Amino acid sequence: MDLNKIKILIATGKLDEAVETTLAYAFSAGDKEFEESMVHFASRYNSFKKRITKGIKKNVETEEAILIKDFQATLETHFDPFDIDDWSEKIKEGKSETDSGKKTKVLFLSALPIDTVNLRIGDEYRNIKTRLKNSSTFELLNPELSLSAENLTLAMHQKPDILHFSGHGKLDGLLVQDRYEETIKIPPSALKRLFKRYKDTLDMIILNACYSADQAKALSELDIYCIGMSNAIEGDAAISFSAGLYSNMAGGAGFEDSFFNALFILETEHPGQAELPQLWYQGKIME
Repeated sequence: MDLNKIKILIATGKLDEAVETTLAYAFSAGDKEFEESMVHFASRYNSFKKRITKGIKKNVETEEAILIKDFQATLETHFDPFDIDDWSEKIKEGKSETDSGKKTKVLFLSALPIDTVNLRIGDEYRNIKTRLKNSSTFELLNPELSLSAENLTLAMHQKPDILHFSGHGKLDGLLVQDRYEETIKIPPSALKRLFKRYKDTLDMIILNACYSADQAKALSELDIYCIGMSNAIEGDAAISFSAGLYSNMAGGAGFEDSFFNALFILETEHPGQAELPQLWYQGKIME
C-alpha cells in the first residue's frame, strides 16, 4: 500500500477515502490482527460520521483529531512509524476545503403502477426541488419516476445520502411495476437486503407512502434513520410533510429536528394527519 497516498488523503481532508483504501488493503494483506483493527476503526469512524449527519456536532474537531491519531496508531501496528504530525496545518486546510464543497445527495424515487390511484407525485418532487434549490449543502440527484426493482438497483449507484420514495404502500411492501408493467410489491426483506450494502453511506430513508411504518422500522435496524406512515395519509398532507421536512433540512436542522418541525407544520395545515408519520432509528421509534 502507498503510505504517501494515505498521508496525502488525510492532509487534504479525504479521510473517507483514506479509511476505505486502508480497509481494502487490510482485507487483502492476510494479516488477521491488522484486518480486525481496521474493521474496528472503520466502525468507529462511520459512527462519528453518522453523528455529524444527524446534527450532533459537539466536540467534532476534538473527536476527529483523536480518530486521526488512532488511525495512525492502527497503521503503526503493520507498518513502520507513520508520523503525520508534520501535516497538521495541511490537514486543517484540506478539511476546510473539503467541508465547503461536500453536499448531501438526495435521490427521489416514485412509482405509480397503471392500476393504482393517481397521486400528485410531480407536485411533491417540485416542492422538494424548490426547497433545495438555493441550498449550498444539498444536491438533488437524477430522479427515478417509474420505479421497478431493477432500476432501483441502478439508481443506488449514485450513492445517495437520503433516499425518498413517493408512491403507494401496503403493509407487506411498496408497490412498483415489473418489466411487463404489472404491479408488484417490494417486500421489506428485499429492501433490507439491498440497503444493507449501502448502510455506510445512506443516512436517511423517507417512505412517503401509506402503511410504510413497519418497513421503516425494519430498515432502521441498519442504523439508518427511516420515516414511514402508520396508516393511509392524504395526498396533500404527504406533500406538506415532505416540504416541511426538506425546508428545515435545507435550513441547517438535523434529521430529528427537521422531522418534528415538519410534524408541527403538518398538524397546522392538515389537522389530524401529524399522527401518521413516524421516525425510526435502530428499530426504535423516535418521540
